[in-house]
Amino acid sequence: MKQKEKTSLKQMVPDLRFPEFQDAGDWEEKKIGDLTDVTAGGTPSTDKAEYWGGHIPWMNSGDLNQKQVTQVAGRISEKGLKNSSTKLIPKHSILIGLAGQGKTRGTVATNLLEVCINQSIGAILPNDSKFYADYLYHNLDGRYSELRNLSAGDGGRGGLNLSILKNLSLPIPSLTEQQKIADCLSSLDEVISLESQKLQSFQSYKKGLLQNLFPAEGETVPKLRFPEFVGKGDWEERKLGDFIIPYSEKVKSTTEIPVFTSSREGLKPQKDYYDGREIINEGEYGVVPMGYFVYRHMSDDGLFRFNFNNLYDRIAVSKEYPVFQTKGMNSYFLLSILNESSDFKAFALSQKKGGTRTRLYLNTLNSWETLIPSLPEQQKIADCLSTLDALIQAQSERVEGLKSHKKGLLQGLFPVMGDN
Repeated sequence: MKQKEKTSLKQMVPDLRFPEFQDAGDWEEKKIGDLTDVTAGGTPSTDKAEYWGGHIPWMNSGDLNQKQVTQVAGRISEKGLKNSSTKLIPKHSILIGLAGQGKTRGTVATNLLEVCINQSIGAILPNDSKFYADYLYHNLDGRYSELRNLSAGDGGRGGLNLSILKNLSLPIPSLTEQQKIADCLSSLDEVISLESQKLQSFQSYKKGLLQNLFPAEGETVPKLRFPEFVGKGDWEERKLGDFIIPYSEKVKSTTEIPVFTSSREGLKPQKDYYDGREIINEGEYGVVPMGYFVYRHMSDDGLFRFNFNNLYDRIAVSKEYPVFQTKGMNSYFLLSILNESSDFKAFALSQKKGGTRTRLYLNTLNSWETLIPSLPEQQKIADCLSTLDALIQAQSERVEGLKSHKKGLLQGLFPVMGDN
């Protein structure tokens, strides 16, 4: 594959092109509606039970997340198909989420089985004489942000529609060049899928391990215990406040300390968390020194994520976030029981006192009682889990690296559309 020195926006050619197509000429710019039919589905009446439970596969927008749709949970009957606006879509169509403010709007998938679609899904039907279906899938899949932006009017509530899809421009090379590009990207997708499955296996293994490294309900020792601690006595029930030291340093909003957000995905630079937007804080920030804990004390679903600063000597966070350090307890062990144990999740969920949000203030956290082993056993468990977490982190970075590589390929393998 060769790279052009410079892409001309006047010429429909990509930055990256396979050698055998270097002299194949410019690509064409076509509208989807000029290449094939575009349609949308509907939903049979939910008041008529006989319309449902048949043998015909029926999907909704959530199934788009499969990317390659191979199975769906819904089924409709022949009568449901006949007496509704839903349509039976042929294999290898391109399916696009049309409606809603969630992430499925603009999501692109392809179906590997005949399937009926609901009204929130648009379908671009295959036309083997004019385009290669997998080529079209990869092109549109790489334009997720563009597809969402096309429906951004009225706050995105209007969603995409068939008129927008029909008038969407596509760069079209020969069928043989389309297939070469699609094969390249599909091969990379297979690698990403395999590496993602490996990541999921690590995560599943950790989940199973956690269930056995901590005592089950009604037990005082875990099912799995390292040999040197077998027969060394029960874990002791203690109040978490015995091990926590609150920390309340504040700095002005003009501070030069890195500003972070405590998120469910870990500590994130505030600008990254808010997609590059600058957040103006007129008051103060809280400070989290190296080795200290921080968390959001309010949750919409009763789940909480605790984060540990191992990034900088000091970071700044919202002044509302509780900050603390530990005494007499292994920090990684504490992080594990707070984020992973079913015992703590049950305690956190029990704090919902009405309203839509669950609040977990530091004094409430301090009141939680749980089973705690000796410091040496804490250390052993922490070493085991931290080693596994390092494997998970490395695998996660590998998957993200492959996705980033694909993103770069998508930008190079397709011409820039338009004149600006």
